[in-house]
Amino acid sequence: MNFIKKYYKVVIWMLFIFALSSIPNARINQNNDWDLVIRKIAHLTEYAVLFILVNKSIEKENFKHKFIISLIIVVLYASSDEFHQGFVEGRGPAVKDVFIDILGGLIGAVYLKTLWGKTPEFIKKILV
Repeated sequence: MNFIKKYYKVVIWMLFIFALSSIPNARINQNNDWDLVIRKIAHLTEYAVLFILVNKSIEKENFKHKFIISLIIVVLYASSDEFHQGFVEGRGPAVKDVFIDILGGLIGAVYLKTLWGKTPEFIKKILV
C-alpha cells in the first residue's frame, strides 16, 4: 500500500505517455514542419515531468542517488516506449526520440535544481 501511495502519480503519468504513444498515425498539425516541432516539444515535456515525478517519489524513500535512479528510469521507460511504438500503426521506434526523451529528463533535473523553489505551491502539490 505504501508503494502505491508513493508512486501512483508516476504510474499514471507513464500510462498517459503509453496512451499517447498508442495513437495510430499521430499528427498534431497538418504542416509537417510544425507537426515535427510540436511532437518533439511534447517528448521533452513528457519526460521532464516524468523525471520530476520519479525524483520526487524517490525523495520520499531517501535514496542516496535519486538523480541517477530517476535518469535510469527515464532511459528505460523511453526505450520501452519506442519499442512499443513499433507495434502501433503508422508509428515506429526511433533511437533519436529516446535521446530527445533523455534530454527532456535532464531538463526536468535542471528545473528541479534551479526553479523548483520558485514553483507555485499548487503545482508542487500536483507533482509531489
